[in-house]
Amino acid sequence: MDAFVFRNELKQWCNAGYDLIGSFLYAEKWVSRTQSLNRFFGLEKAPYYFNGGFGLYKVDWNQKLLDKVTLGVKAYITYHRVRRKGQYPLCDILVAQLAPTVSGWFTMAPAEAAKKFGANVEDDWDVNSLPFNNKDLSSLPFGAHGCFRWHPEFWRPAINALGYKV
Repeated sequence: MDAFVFRNELKQWCNAGYDLIGSFLYAEKWVSRTQSLNRFFGLEKAPYYFNGGFGLYKVDWNQKLLDKVTLGVKAYITYHRVRRKGQYPLCDILVAQLAPTVSGWFTMAPAEAAKKFGANVEDDWDVNSLPFNNKDLSSLPFGAHGCFRWHPEFWRPAINALGYKV
């Protein structure tokens, strides 16, 4: 298990009208990510990056998104696999870059909604700069991804306050 839900809001998020919503990615390596090579392959600058490990996807719309992958994006995937010794690009990072190119019919949740939905706070992020804190449960997003892997000491008080011992 690498995610934790803080409130019972699943129905609300399922009915929010997004084709995709993932945990907002708080990670310096993605904030400062260069986009020049991605633009060469026809990908746009992502409005923000998210982690799909704690996310909601409308399967039919995401299948349509993948069906619309251009030759340039297929070339990017091939380039990425060669560069990373057979590994595919991270699908959530790729989708974040694809979504702006199909914004007329595919709705990725805006950053502010994603921040309320979920958080993925990686080791290189300063937890003191987060828009929520671990003492006020109402300030937390609906859930968190990677909370037992990255900054477990930050998440522990909130999880313990809900009656779970970690």
